[in-house]
Amino acid sequence: MNFSTSFRRGQILCLVAVLAAACDSTPEEPENQPPEEVTGCVPDAAQWEEIKPLVDLHCAGCHGPAPDYGAPHDLSSYDALMVRDFDITRAELGARRVGQGTMPPIGMPGMTPEEVAKFVDWATCSEGEYNAVPRLTVNRPVFLGPSEPPADVPYIDLVAPDFPIETGWVDRYQCFTFEIPFDEDQFIRRIEIVEDKSEVLHHVVLLRDNDKNAPLEPHNCVGMPSGSDYLYAWAPGTGAVQFEDGGLRAQGGERYVLQLHYNNGAGIEDLKDSSGVRLYHGPAEGTEYGMVAIGPVYFQVPGRTAQDVTGECPISQETRLLAGMPHMHEIGDSFSQEIVRASGERENLIDLKNWDFETQLFYSTPVTLSPGDRIETRCGFDNPNTGAVTAGPKTEDEMCFNFMYVTPPPPARYCDDVETSTLEDVEYTAGQCLEGGFDAPALVEGRFVVGEVDGLDGGTISAGTYELKAIEIWRESAATPIGDIDLERSKILARGQVVYQDGAFTMDADIVSDVLLTTGQSFTQPATSVSFTMASDTSNTEALVGEAVCAQAPAQIPYVTDGTTLRFAISGNAFNVNFQSVYEFELK
Repeated sequence: MNFSTSFRRGQILCLVAVLAAACDSTPEEPENQPPEEVTGCVPDAAQWEEIKPLVDLHCAGCHGPAPDYGAPHDLSSYDALMVRDFDITRAELGARRVGQGTMPPIGMPGMTPEEVAKFVDWATCSEGEYNAVPRLTVNRPVFLGPSEPPADVPYIDLVAPDFPIETGWVDRYQCFTFEIPFDEDQFIRRIEIVEDKSEVLHHVVLLRDNDKNAPLEPHNCVGMPSGSDYLYAWAPGTGAVQFEDGGLRAQGGERYVLQLHYNNGAGIEDLKDSSGVRLYHGPAEGTEYGMVAIGPVYFQVPGRTAQDVTGECPISQETRLLAGMPHMHEIGDSFSQEIVRASGERENLIDLKNWDFETQLFYSTPVTLSPGDRIETRCGFDNPNTGAVTAGPKTEDEMCFNFMYVTPPPPARYCDDVETSTLEDVEYTAGQCLEGGFDAPALVEGRFVVGEVDGLDGGTISAGTYELKAIEIWRESAATPIGDIDLERSKILARGQVVYQDGAFTMDADIVSDVLLTTGQSFTQPATSVSFTMASDTSNTEALVGEAVCAQAPAQIPYVTDGTTLRFAISGNAFNVNFQSVYEFELK
């Protein structure tokens, strides 16, 4: 795949100027003292130490001593805010914009209603007005790379090659594989988005394909190649990332995978996209960083429910955090992380409220972690839909991760750790399709198996009620997007029954599993209810084939029976991996 060297500027979050007028010269005054001979409001210098944290968090990233991103003036000190334009202080001019909800600008986290009131009252001597519209609020500053890339630093572009976007694509994950053309190790010092067709671009992920498992040709993909590492993640609102004291190591001959998530829900025709990333690189000198996704890997939010989900990441070596990008999808409401020190002391890492999918940014979180510490993640969701929303990669799924740059590079790309399975039971409730049967099927423990199911040769099924005796999930491979399944330690628990009468085949079961990975990560899949009735063709003794009578039933179910035992398989697909759930029931 060729590298483009043409310049395509990604969307940069340029901050709108608070003031249109240029700065007038003003005589120097003692620090934190208002200039002499002023008219109108003079904000109280004694309260500046209370106001300064708000300015540092929400304003100084652009309106600092060296203004950036189009900001015309320094607003980071009391003296700078006391400079007058149009006979009013810049503090008061800024308060007007804050009170209107236009500063900080749309696309950046705003102030809380309490912070808006505090700043406006101070800057206007309690005479200002404000409209406290709820906005995304975060208690950490945005991790802003400089608006301009470093001078005289070479770069390469990894972009889609004028890739055609079909009108029917709503959740299309398209991957492109690149071989890195370096002769010696380099540090990637800055990453910025190359945004072409923003109307269909949902997110971008850049990975290092360590084991070279990804196809070289463009390919449809969900999840990540086995053994790969995260390098960068972009979603609407994210700006450039720049490492001032080092970077991400890149070696010649490595393969990188660019994953573009397209959503052409508007059905735009004749569209071709060349989005991707631009990598600025230099000698492998300084601090080496890597990326890890911290948060719960698997969860489920029931329909019409507000619910928090949690995860835990234990720290096994001294680790320094640089910055992180919290990530959820469309029903997210809040995101928070706490550091729990080995001593039990708790420290807030980040707290985000009023989640906005269109504003996904990296936030500065410089902190050092020690062995025995852990990070607790909590995401708040509000699901207005009738059906459950499950963790997964699609837009209609959900996620709860903080994609964090850390040093040294992490041993695994996800951190949501449970060392051993804690599953002990699964609650069984008869489903909507079950008529008859019995109340309390026995608990069954099952396993994951890699291979192909065979021996389902049919037979004549005896009428009656059957109780679940065994369950296995057969997969083509142990690989998942986040690592290989540990087949020995993973656990499946289930309770269920089958009723077969006059060709009507009803299955009713509740299933839950703890999936443990060879990397040490694990996730619990919430209980899944399987309940359906099929009107089968009784003349077919090779497979159950028929029409659904209740709920959605498989079109065909291969089975084998000896008259008292019934074994059958139901096919499925998750993350582009085919599997078969194999059940064995015994006639009661």
